[in-house]
Amino acid sequence: MGLAQQLKSASALAHVEGCLGKLALLEGNYKLALAYWEIALENVKQTQNKRQIAICLHEIVVLAMLNEALILPKHEEYVKESSRLATEIGTFDLQADAALLLGQIAVAKGDLKAAYFYHEQYRQFAAALIKQNKDQAITAIQENFTAKNLAQEHLVAAHQDGEELNRANTQLWNALLLCITAFLGILLLTYHQSYRQQAKLARKLEHNNKELAAKNIDLEKFANITSHDLKEPLRNIGAFADLLNRRYHEKLDQDGKDYLGFILSSARHMNQLLNDLLAYTKLANPPLIKPSPIQLKPLINEVVQQFELTLASRKINLEVDTHLPQVMGYPHLLRELFRQLLDNAIKFSRPTAATISIGYRVTTSTHLFWIEDNGIGMQPVYQTQIFDIFQRLDKQNYQGTGVGLAMCKKIVEYHGGKIWVKSAEDNGSQFFFTLPHSSKGPGK
Repeated sequence: MGLAQQLKSASALAHVEGCLGKLALLEGNYKLALAYWEIALENVKQTQNKRQIAICLHEIVVLAMLNEALILPKHEEYVKESSRLATEIGTFDLQADAALLLGQIAVAKGDLKAAYFYHEQYRQFAAALIKQNKDQAITAIQENFTAKNLAQEHLVAAHQDGEELNRANTQLWNALLLCITAFLGILLLTYHQSYRQQAKLARKLEHNNKELAAKNIDLEKFANITSHDLKEPLRNIGAFADLLNRRYHEKLDQDGKDYLGFILSSARHMNQLLNDLLAYTKLANPPLIKPSPIQLKPLINEVVQQFELTLASRKINLEVDTHLPQVMGYPHLLRELFRQLLDNAIKFSRPTAATISIGYRVTTSTHLFWIEDNGIGMQPVYQTQIFDIFQRLDKQNYQGTGVGLAMCKKIVEYHGGKIWVKSAEDNGSQFFFTLPHSSKGPGK
């Protein structure tokens, strides 16, 4: 009640008063119940809710009869007003209740004709109410049946859709499995063909390698035999030319002496050429031993000792880096590499104030070495050709066979490195080469 008053809602107040009236009626206090319903009527009139007004009017009249405080003119008008409102809103239950009350009031007044009229009216309203309830029940049953049928149809449709979806999923999975199977089949076939092809290529490569190794062995044998066979007449030529020079030196004129000098010089040069060519031919076959760790400092010291007399006689200043590393390789090949490069630097050094340096620097993946001189240098056009066999820059003024730098290239490539030169004419040369941190062995 307090909350309804705070909200100042006439509808809420009317509802509360009606509930209190019902409680009073249950307690048998008809007078208090009547008072509550009359208050409820005043509140409900403010809402203009016709059904609620009709109910309040009906309850007030019923309670007045129970209290034997029926005021005919007033309460009869209440019932008629309730009947009118019920007619306006078309509610048969309130119309039947109003007709029943009007019949009872007519009996109380002694107007039997009016009582009969209202009784018939009550019967009609009651029949209409029964029919309305029946129609509503039938409608509810029909709607329920329709809803069930519709739900069943939806269920059947959903089941059909589910089956269709399952069929579609099954077809999709079958197609997917077929595609995967086909793909795997193609992949396996391709792999098999690739494997067969690689195996064939491997066999062919192995066969070619064996043939190449056999040819290299034959070539080395041929080179040894040829070198031996060629050296024999060279030795005879050199020996007899030397003998001729010693016995008949005083009898020969200057031209004869010069010619004899050319013969001896050519014989020595040819002998050196055969030795270098034989050494180069041996590089065609990789060493049979495995690469081993090599401390380069003692190895280079051994090489330098071979040139001590030459370096001292020509007053060449040689500087060697003190921080030389340990590398993986073949000692005899690396010793020959440094010997050839140092010999080349000495050969083409300046006549005076000559300097040669052996340097080293570590890079990300390699050891970088260089042999630098301040000699005659070379033009850029020759900086690639000099690593080809028998290529010489100055055949008149400098001795050599043109094999040394070609051997250097072979040795560096055996160790998995590269070699190149930077030079300018009359400004010296820098021969660079690299060795990997971990050598993979020759030819790899």
